[in-house]
Order: sequence, then C-alpha cells, then structure tokens
Amino acid sequence: MKASKRQPSRRLAAIVFTDIVNYSAFVHRDERLGERLLNRQKAVVRSLYPRFGGIEIKTAGDSFLLEFGSALAAVQAVIAIQRGLAAANAEARDDPPVLLRASIHLGDVEHRERDVYGDGVNIAARLLPLSPQGGLALSSAVLGLVRQRHALAWRSIGTPALKNISHPVEVFVVDAESLQTAEAAAAAVPDTQLPQRGRRLWAIGLSAAAVIALLIAALAIWKSAVPAPIADLTPALSIPNRPLAAERASIAVLPLINQSGEDSGDYFSDGLTEEMITALAQVRELRVIGRNSAFQFKGRPADARVIGELLKVGHLLEGSVRRQGTKVRIIARLVTVADGSQLWSASFDRELKDIFAVQVDIAQAVATQLKLQLIDREPHSASRAADLDAYNALLLGNYFYELNDHDSWRKAIDYYRQATVLDPAYALAWAKLATTATHMAGNYMAGEEAREAFRMARSAAEKALSIDPGLAEGHAALGWLLMIADLDLLSAERELRRAVELAPTEAGPKHRLAYVLGGLGRLDEAVSLIRSAFLFDPLGFRGWYYLGLFQTAQGRYDDAETALRKALELQPTAATQYQQLAMIKLMRGKPDLALLDALREPDPYWREYAVALARQRLGDPSAADAALRAFTEAHTEDGAFQIATLHALRGEAALAFEWLAKAQEMRDPATTGLRMDPFFARYRDDPRYAAFCKIAGLITL
Repeated sequence: MKASKRQPSRRLAAIVFTDIVNYSAFVHRDERLGERLLNRQKAVVRSLYPRFGGIEIKTAGDSFLLEFGSALAAVQAVIAIQRGLAAANAEARDDPPVLLRASIHLGDVEHRERDVYGDGVNIAARLLPLSPQGGLALSSAVLGLVRQRHALAWRSIGTPALKNISHPVEVFVVDAESLQTAEAAAAAVPDTQLPQRGRRLWAIGLSAAAVIALLIAALAIWKSAVPAPIADLTPALSIPNRPLAAERASIAVLPLINQSGEDSGDYFSDGLTEEMITALAQVRELRVIGRNSAFQFKGRPADARVIGELLKVGHLLEGSVRRQGTKVRIIARLVTVADGSQLWSASFDRELKDIFAVQVDIAQAVATQLKLQLIDREPHSASRAADLDAYNALLLGNYFYELNDHDSWRKAIDYYRQATVLDPAYALAWAKLATTATHMAGNYMAGEEAREAFRMARSAAEKALSIDPGLAEGHAALGWLLMIADLDLLSAERELRRAVELAPTEAGPKHRLAYVLGGLGRLDEAVSLIRSAFLFDPLGFRGWYYLGLFQTAQGRYDDAETALRKALELQPTAATQYQQLAMIKLMRGKPDLALLDALREPDPYWREYAVALARQRLGDPSAADAALRAFTEAHTEDGAFQIATLHALRGEAALAFEWLAKAQEMRDPATTGLRMDPFFARYRDDPRYAAFCKIAGLITL
C-alpha cells in the first residue's frame, strides 16, 4: 500500500531553541522597547541561520525553533547568532542588550502539519533554561560531533533532571565570554563544502538521513559506555596480531546502490556489499567495519566526514550495481573521509559468472591505493567454489535472515536449503542454514518441532565443517548450537573461540562468545570482548545490548542503562530491550518506572514477563499473585526459567529452584543465563545455586 502524501515524515535533526532573557519584563516595562528588542533578535537570527542550512520551524513570542541537518551546522549557527547579537547590541547603545539563551540537541523528530515533534524537540526544549545568558547549552550527543572541530570552553553540568525525560542526558554549556574568542569566530564561519539549501531540499535530504538515528548512540559510544579508549581494549583471546593501523588503514564499505530498476534486486546489491566486506578483510593491516554498522547507512545519504566520525574510519568504499540478465555492472569509488576527495574509481562490466573475480579485483585495487597487501587473491571462503545459482540463493537467504523475524527466518531457511541442493559442497550455505535453524528453534519453537530444527541445524553445521574445516561461520554455527540446543557452554566456548581466531575482524562470533563467557560467570572477559568488537561494529545494536546485559549482571546499573538505551536508539523494535530496562529499574527499587518500561516492550511474551516482574514490587500483593499465576498458566511449557526468576524476585527460594530444575529438564536455553540474572544473585551463596551451576555446566572447570 502506498503511503499517503500527508503521512508524517520522520528524520533525525539538530534542533535549536532560542529565547530572550527577561523579555517579559522588558515588555511589561515598555512595550515599544520590547518590540525593538524582539525585532533586533529576529533580524539577526533570520539573517544568519540560512547560511548554515537551517530551517525556521516556528516562532512563539520571543522564541525560535530551528532545525539543522547536522550538529556541527547547528552549533556554528548558534555561535554566529550570539556573536551577531553582541555586535548589534553594541550598535544600539540607547537600548539594553538582547541576551539570548540557546539550546541544541540531536534527535529523532517527526514533521507533521508544519510542526515538528519527538524526543529531539522535547530534550532541546528542556535544555533551554540551562543555557547561560548569551551562551548555549547542548547535549553530549551534539558535543561528540563538534568537540574535535572547535576547541571552545565546553564544561559539563552533569545530568540534571529534565521534565518528562526518563533517561539521563549529560549537558554541556558554553558561556557568553567564550563565544567572543578567536576560536569562536572561526567556528562561526559556515562550512563552504556544505551547500546552502532551502527548506524543501533539507526535507528530502534529512528524511533520508534517518541514518543519523545512530548519532545519539554513536556520539556517546566512545565517551560514556566505553570508559577506556577502544584501541586499548584487547580480549583475552589467542587471535592473530592485527594491530590497529593508522586512520588511513581503516575502511567502511557502504551498501552498494541497486540500479537494477527494481526493489527486489536489493538482495543482490546487499549481498555484493557483504562480499566486498569479506574480501577486504583479506587486506593486511586494514580495519574493515562490519555489515551491521555499514548498513545503517543504506539509502541514507550523509556527508563522508559524518560517516567517518561515526565509524572511526579514514576511507569509504561506495558505488552501485546494475544487473541485467547475465551481465552485471559495478561502479566502485574509494573516498577519503577527511575531505571527501575521491582516491580511485572504476567501472566493471562483466558476465555474472565472473562476479567472484570482480570482488577480488576491487579489493586488490583498494589495497594498492592504500599501499597495503591483499593476503590471498583466491576467492574468499564466502564465495569459493560456489555454483552461481546457489550463490544467488545464498544472497536471498542472507537478505531475509537480516530482517530478523519469524517469517523472514523461515524464508531464509528455504533459500539456504535451496543453495545446498544446487551446490552440495557449498560450505557457507550449510553454515548459514545451521545458524538460522538454531535461531528459529531457540526463539520460536518448542517440543518436537524444536528438536527437529536442532537436528537439522546440527547436521548442517557438521556438513559445513566437513567441507571446510577452516570456515569461521561453520565453527560459529556449531558453537551457538551447542549452547542453545545442548546447553553445553564449555564446548560452545571452544567452537566460538575457534571462530574468533579464524575471523578476528568479524563482530558476530565475538558477540556469541561473549554471551557464552557471561553464562560461565566470566563477566569481565565478556565485557572486554564486546568492547573489542566495537572496533569493527560500532553501530551494531547487539553489541550494546550484550554490554548492557553483562553490566546489569555486574551491578553497574547506570552503565547498563546507558548501553541498553544506545541499543534501543540503533534498533528500537528489537525484542527484550525494554524488558531488560525494566529489570534495571526493579533492581534500583523503582517499580513504577519498571512498569512503564515493561509496557513499552514490543514483543508480547517479553512484555507479559516484564509486567509480571514489575507487579511483584508495586505494593499490591493480590495483583502480584494474579500476574504470577497468569504467566505460569500461560507459559509452563515455554517459560520455566522466567517463572523461576519471578519466584526468585519474590524471595520464594524453594519454588525458584524447583522451577529452575524444571527448566533444565525441559532443556530451556534460558538457563544458560542464570549467572547473569540479577534476581538470582541473592542466592549465590545458597548450596542449591552452586549445585545447579555445576550440573548445568555453568562453571569453568
């Protein structure tokens, strides 16, 4: 169904509020004076914000609401406005000076009927009273982008309570005096490389720039949730020594643009992008950003410098692909992030059967430009010896797998099966089939259906490794199966560790291994490993989710909430994130806030569970009993571990351990998370807890 022309549009934007200090008092004293001051403000503001690509959303009395396409442009505009007003005040010597407060926040906004709504607007409005007179206040999300560009006297005022804003926002301010310095004068000059655009063009560009939905998360990534510099964090793993190269030796492959004339061709262009990422991983000393972070930019144009800042890379590989019949045309460009200049570009017109060779040719060209060395000019394992039709089926499977829901996973399984039928020696297809079948069984199946899916997954994983023992994806698939189906964390650790050794630049195996380490109670190792994965997947929501999970288990609730909210900003609809936030609120003794988070959980099962948890602490025993009873009756077969945690929260130790034993008997995969569950933490000195961990294999021997 086509969208209505009047449908609200959402995008991410830098929102600016301004108002005049003591304006009401001026008007009360002298209406004509108030009018002169207001006109002076309007003249300065309206003469300056367009230079920075700003849009005037509306005015109300002495207040302006402006929108900008980037945090940098917003900050530059506000500095220019404050300096412009200072100059105008100096000329109007007979009147008092116009002193503005100004605030800036970067967030998700919705345009509806010529107005703008959303957290981006709400937070910016709440920051306005915190602005110094003649200065500005901004959030840490904004400062993260501009701090390196302009050395102004930023100072933090902490995380003040903001009305109706539930999550903490660190606020920084700059005083009026600091905006009159030479550094501020340089900051007030528009970036000449950014074209000035009117309202209509910004509407087009910014609606596409939902990409910067990850800005709120990403800008604070390196500062708050990762306290030590990322480059200094190395996991306790025996992996090849791949030192972090200088900025020039880092790259992100942006999703290739599908120019085949139909949306259904996206699977092919997306697949080629993933293959290019894998191919470039064969370049020595080149740090390559993984799929999840790179695909945040699919169909969302953004300045190269913004992408480089977010992904911490020095170069981008971008381009397009056109497939017509048996022919394919790929255009590739290598871009320098620092100035957006193009280092290299080429066009490849080939037969489809030569697609694997083209990928290697592009990787070789990039390596040559960066003066690095391609490890192996043979087709990488993702494509080696693949029948072309089987490869096409694999790409379709990958496309549906990444949609990450029940129906899409079923389609992915069908396509992976098709690939293995077309090419029985296609190791990667077998590995992908194993991984997806394990996810399906662990998340959406029970009883015999789940057991059958696990049998298929085991057979597929073993087949993949029999064909290619050095395939990282095969070891990762088997490791995940060993944990989910067999609840065998020690064997899972062995396989996943091997996957990480074989693919040190991929975040996925690190995430899975980190979860296994967390299940074994080795939380410090798990956190370190997740942080190392941020080098290759800084904008992948799973890494932030797992980090929040581990930090919750460590009792670091502030850090955990920060990480989980970053995960939410990157993937707002993913299941269990609000449920985890509700658990944190309960551990902090805030059941009313826990209930609010529980009700926001998008997945029905986890919403029901989170609400039941919150009910246990809201001070209504009858409601708590009813919630427990309802959840138990509905989920005896598929929620034994969650029922155990409900009893643990209530302090009912005997029932908690009874249900824990039932969960183990039913092979409930959730039991692997016992040592990360905050509600069972109170029983860690109980002999039954240690006995269960030993029986369940949750202790490293």
